[in-house]
Amino acid sequence: MIFQDEKLRKVSSSIFQEFESQKDRSRPLEWRRAFNTIKLPLRDVKIITSLGTHDLDWDVHGDHREDPTKLIKPDLSTQTLITAFVDEELMRDRLYCAAPCEHDEQKDIFVVERPRGDIKVILKSSALRDKSDLFPDGVYPGSCFRMNYEPGEDYISFEMTIPIEQMVTVIDNLRGDQALRLNLDVHLLSFSYEVDDFLREYYHPRDLIIDGDPYAFVSGVTVVSSIGKQSEPVTNDCEESTELDSVVEDPQEPSNQEVLLSKQLKVLLTLQEPLNKILFVLWVLVLAVGANLFLK
Repeated sequence: MIFQDEKLRKVSSSIFQEFESQKDRSRPLEWRRAFNTIKLPLRDVKIITSLGTHDLDWDVHGDHREDPTKLIKPDLSTQTLITAFVDEELMRDRLYCAAPCEHDEQKDIFVVERPRGDIKVILKSSALRDKSDLFPDGVYPGSCFRMNYEPGEDYISFEMTIPIEQMVTVIDNLRGDQALRLNLDVHLLSFSYEVDDFLREYYHPRDLIIDGDPYAFVSGVTVVSSIGKQSEPVTNDCEESTELDSVVEDPQEPSNQEVLLSKQLKVLLTLQEPLNKILFVLWVLVLAVGANLFLK
């Protein structure tokens, strides 16, 4: 668990340590960087399509002041993206940011802060990328970063890419079902607590820290669409109440078998009273005999 404004010492690009370690420990506990998979349930989803028609060249030296139309060139493009916010009530993990401590001269002390704003997600489509110095072939990169450091106005933002074909599929589903739910699985380069890594089960919530603008890759997109009328679970009390109401509202005549059973039950109840009296007398006799034997 992380406390607001908790301090950590950065010993390398991949390790944070406790700022104040307990004396009974052989070493400070660490937060270690790795790709951690998180689930982002989305809400307030929007589809934004941007169409480009013309572009404008820079005229740094003013060569086209007399004929500025030569700076205009065609630029036909279409960009479709999805924007949304993370439903943090349904999100399992909690995200924090490591911010440099203002009064630290050595610049290795960081304060752990949790931005107050809603987590924003921007999902873009991208063509297949060639191999680069950072990524192998076929990778669709993304990043996570903190926006607007003003107190109370800052928030965490994800900006990630997926193949064009997958984006088309997601958008078709979104437009076909207004009640659709959209979830993202994301590999986030973040710092996790070594104690949690050792003890926690995979389904337990955890605290993760991001430093700077780490990489974030979409692991998968889940589209949940409701088909037909959806039943709501009801409690036993409600079910019993519904059954009673239905009996009152729609009474039915008893069948011949039910009438016969009712008469037999009345006969048994009539015979039960003398049987109870006989049993009572027998118990009194047993107690009397037992008391007589005990006194002798």
